[in-house]
Amino acid sequence: MPAAMDRRLRPIDVLVLPTTPLIAPAIQPLLEDDDLYDRTDGLLLRNPQVANQFDLTAISLSMPEMSLPAGLMLFARRGHDRRLLSIAAAVEELFRRAS
Repeated sequence: MPAAMDRRLRPIDVLVLPTTPLIAPAIQPLLEDDDLYDRTDGLLLRNPQVANQFDLTAISLSMPEMSLPAGLMLFARRGHDRRLLSIAAAVEELFRRAS
């Protein structure tokens, strides 16, 4: 499957999405409800899991000037680490200039 994903991503420089689709939840309710824990855990791991399942390279950048901590995840094809880091550095520079 990683080879098929690599072919699909060939024309794309980078995929960008939130590191997680929700803010960090309070811990106590999760400790008291196994179903809630499982659902929340699945959501928190959903986006990073894409990189793991398809053997992609990824980096998460802190997003400055946000009211709550937030991360921006960048994915690239397997083996394109240097290119991804170059793109990530450019995005960080854009963040710096905007703040």
